[in-house]
Amino acid sequence: MTARTERLVPDGGTVAAEATQSEPEKPTYTRHVEPPEQGGKAYVRCTYCERELLVELGGQDNLSHAPGCPESES
Repeated sequence: MTARTERLVPDGGTVAAEATQSEPEKPTYTRHVEPPEQGGKAYVRCTYCERELLVELGGQDNLSHAPGCPESES
């Protein structure tokens, strides 16, 4: 996200300056609920590899991450 600011300069004009803000850290897992026609059960999804697992099957604790996913090494 970039915010645009202006500052005064000695000749009376302004100079545009960009201030960057750090991107908020994304959560490792997001929680979802299936549509009713698919069972309506709760599941978690890894935000890095996008693999999913039903909460009743262990959710994030038992999720099998894709090769190369930073969470597969933790």
